[in-house]
Amino acid sequence: MKLLVCFALLGLFAHPIYAQTTLFQQNFDAGGPVSQYISSIPGADKFNGINGPSGAVSIVNGALQFDRLVDGTTGHFSHTTDFSPAPTSLYCQMDFEVVSATTTAGNSALLFYVGNAFSNGVGNPSNSEIYARFGINFTGNGYEFSVRSIPNGGGGSNSGVFTGRQTLTFVLNNTSYTVTYLQPGGGTKTLPNDTYDLWVGSSRVFTELPVLTPSQSMTDFKLRIDDDVYAAVFQFDNFLIRDINGALPLDLNRFAGSVNGPHIDLTWQTTGSLNAYQFAVERRTQTGEFTEVGQSMPVTMMANGQRFYTLTDEQPTPGLNYYRLRQTDQNGVTAWSKLIQVRYDPDQPALILFENPVSPNRITLRTHALEAPTYLLTTLAGQLIPFQTSETPDGQVTLLPQHPLSSGVYLLTATAGSIRLTRRVLVH
Repeated sequence: MKLLVCFALLGLFAHPIYAQTTLFQQNFDAGGPVSQYISSIPGADKFNGINGPSGAVSIVNGALQFDRLVDGTTGHFSHTTDFSPAPTSLYCQMDFEVVSATTTAGNSALLFYVGNAFSNGVGNPSNSEIYARFGINFTGNGYEFSVRSIPNGGGGSNSGVFTGRQTLTFVLNNTSYTVTYLQPGGGTKTLPNDTYDLWVGSSRVFTELPVLTPSQSMTDFKLRIDDDVYAAVFQFDNFLIRDINGALPLDLNRFAGSVNGPHIDLTWQTTGSLNAYQFAVERRTQTGEFTEVGQSMPVTMMANGQRFYTLTDEQPTPGLNYYRLRQTDQNGVTAWSKLIQVRYDPDQPALILFENPVSPNRITLRTHALEAPTYLLTTLAGQLIPFQTSETPDGQVTLLPQHPLSSGVYLLTATAGSIRLTRRVLVH
């Protein structure tokens, strides 16, 4: 594998292309009436509906509170306007607390659903509409609650008992391959396709349980209050729903790939404080598994705080190639970037530099699918740089500038008929 660490500015990127996608977020800190958190066309901070018995749902101390004290009444909050595009992984977090001493016990007093085609009301979605779900139980003992798995066909199991405000983290994977996510409290966990994990605080109470309907998408969410379990006042707060991907704990401003003749060059750039000592690029196989393409050399801090890396995949497959970046920090914690894709056409013409940055005295290159090309070397301002050319029998071309090149960026162009290829050449 050809591996370079580039100590030059390859480009400025105004917006990171690597990031988690936040689909929904709300903390109710603004207070006010419940109606201001509802919209028929909600953005990423409003619900399609919030409903409960008259006067029994309100914003209290910066949290969404339901007073569920009467039997036969129900309620809900729903987001039924589809996330677009439909996510294939979800990381759903919300704070939950029982704020009055319960007197009536009941399993699945509250039910949380993720799926598609949900109605904006108190009704339960059908099983075919639900990708995954879980329940919240009241124990009838003070301020306690537990959570419950609800598999297809009924039944299920209960977690241990919790009290006080707890963060519920519902992690779902519908990507068709195993994903890795940052777990609550630090560290990482893997999650196979069409399974879910459920956390209460930093405790993983359900591990890799099968989802209800694997063929369903994950565009809607809903919480429904059962009408048979009552005598409780409870609150929700700090909603955060995003995709799993994009979990590297560093400032990764760019991870991209480009075809370079028979190879694919993978490049990435980091800024800011970095605790990592090793990067690796992984390529997804047709079975959905990942194989390592290669690893980086140790990171070197640049004066401006930026680091640049290039790794070459010398054996890409024809068609789409999917890559992700793996980072391992000094504590042995590993995390992965989002996937990128690069289409590789073996017959695509290319101008391939053996090194970049190059020596001030020579530029070594090879072309691919170009018939008898001619070469032109200029400064960025268009000034011609004279050079001599030599070529070996196996097609390796060396350009020898008439005078050593000064540090900077140059443009190298190869022309063959109507085909014209240009590469930036870096000189230190």
